[in-house]
Amino acid sequence: MKKTILTAVLAAFILGGCDGKEQTAQTKTAQENKGEEATKQSTPQQKQQKPEATTQTPEQPPAPKTQPAQTAAAEKTGKDLYMACIPCHGVNAEKHAFNASDIIANWDAKRIEEALMGYKKGIYGGAMKSTMTGQVANLSKEDMKKLAEYISGLNPKG
Repeated sequence: MKKTILTAVLAAFILGGCDGKEQTAQTKTAQENKGEEATKQSTPQQKQQKPEATTQTPEQPPAPKTQPAQTAAAEKTGKDLYMACIPCHGVNAEKHAFNASDIIANWDAKRIEEALMGYKKGIYGGAMKSTMTGQVANLSKEDMKKLAEYISGLNPKG
């Protein structure tokens, strides 16, 4: 009886292979099949979470990202920018803002631009320095140039 069992075990090793390669391949195949079944059985929500492939080819550079605020500011004219100044300086820059500042009508564009830059840097201004620093904080150099050119062209007498 012992001989029969031993012969059966030996035959299994010889016929089935004793190196375990076939068994390992079978195990891998079984694991792959389980993975495929799990994918097939996934819920619709799980399938939606998978990232979609992009259609952009490697040769195409990504489109530049622009921020709406920057684009809108770049398109504003000096007149558009001056609308924020009207309450204090007047429609034609004819007022002393808060009865404390100079009348900016008839200033040349260079002087206005330098004043705006100085306010932005915090190195210009007297009594109105803190108010104007806040007003120019979001203006770009281009915005200040447009604003200065617009103000310098205003007629203080209307």
